[in-house]
Amino acid sequence: MSRHVVRRLRPGGIVRLSQPSGRFVLPEILPARLLFVTAGSGITPVMSMLRSFALAGDMPDVFHAHVAPTGREVIFGDELRRLAARFPSLRLHEHHTRPVPGRRTRRPTVADLSAACTDVADRMAWVCGPRGLLDGAEAYWRAAGLADRLRTERFQSVRRPSGAPGGRVRFVRSDREVAADEGTSLLAVGEEADVVMPSGCRMGVCRTCLARLADGRVRDLRTGEEHGDPGDLIQTCVSTAVGDVDLDLQPGHRPATWRRTRMSGSTHLSARDIEEFGRELDRLRAEVIASRGEDDARYIRRVIAVQRRLEAGGRAVMFASVVPPAWLAGTTMLSVAKILENMEIEHNVLHGQWDWMRDPDIHSTTWEWDFASPADQWKHSHNYAHHTYTNVLGKDRDLGYGMLRVSPE
Repeated sequence: MSRHVVRRLRPGGIVRLSQPSGRFVLPEILPARLLFVTAGSGITPVMSMLRSFALAGDMPDVFHAHVAPTGREVIFGDELRRLAARFPSLRLHEHHTRPVPGRRTRRPTVADLSAACTDVADRMAWVCGPRGLLDGAEAYWRAAGLADRLRTERFQSVRRPSGAPGGRVRFVRSDREVAADEGTSLLAVGEEADVVMPSGCRMGVCRTCLARLADGRVRDLRTGEEHGDPGDLIQTCVSTAVGDVDLDLQPGHRPATWRRTRMSGSTHLSARDIEEFGRELDRLRAEVIASRGEDDARYIRRVIAVQRRLEAGGRAVMFASVVPPAWLAGTTMLSVAKILENMEIEHNVLHGQWDWMRDPDIHSTTWEWDFASPADQWKHSHNYAHHTYTNVLGKDRDLGYGMLRVSPE
């Protein structure tokens, strides 16, 4: 990612950001002893954890091993060493692969680490760094029967070798077909065929790329496992075709299936109710994400084209006409254009609703709105303040929400 930004990204390119996701997080109840193993920029998520401990003034028993070429090249090096000096319960072990100019040492293995940290097997571990480090860590913990005590964060998804053949991939909504080999993800296959494919992290974490499998079987590039039944939602960024596959990128909406539960009180949801409600929202979100496709892209482009023609035509009629009926026609055209602009285009574009298209002309980071404030200010006052503090006095200052108010309490 870093090399791509430095060497290939150009002005005007779109970089998509999303909320954090994944399993590389601290549990609510911390284990007694923790082990962090990082290399290079893999230290970034672990640094956030260490900072949270430091801010709370309570550093647990942590052994942190970090690999870098030299001491000067340790990211956050000075801060790390200050934390280790401040908290005796934080033991920092640095390994430098180029300790002096012209001399290289091999990268340590997890087995090497056990010489410095003698209780590795008793610690919950978080490991982040290049593929070799993570492959070695997973093999070590798996051989020790402790795979459940290891959390890893990869820079890119693992692709397991397979002798399974590829096949034909058909996108049933567009009736477009393309050949795919056994090593290319369905996401990449679709993009090569100019099919609008939903995507996000491209590593199998965020689940933005979900699509419905209409027919065929797929293989998980991370595990090598073959799976899939008609109707299953699959992650296209980490799935490849096993034989012929049909994908439905815009499935019909299925009504939600709710299971009636007994409420624990007249005004409160139990933890179980909340968990079930959350799962239902996740299911609906996955369905909506999977339903996005070429029809949606054509729709918003068509609406934008109609709005601009109406606006230009209305102005031309108003400018050139000399009789009142023409004024009414021009005013009507401008009114409809403004309604489309406000309600169907700008509001939704600035909400990021169309960012998945990766079209720089229809994107929340580049769009400007004929409104009372610049787009960035509107996104803060509406997307953040209004949607976070809807109708709360002193918090929600969005236009048009002054009638119904609630107190912050």
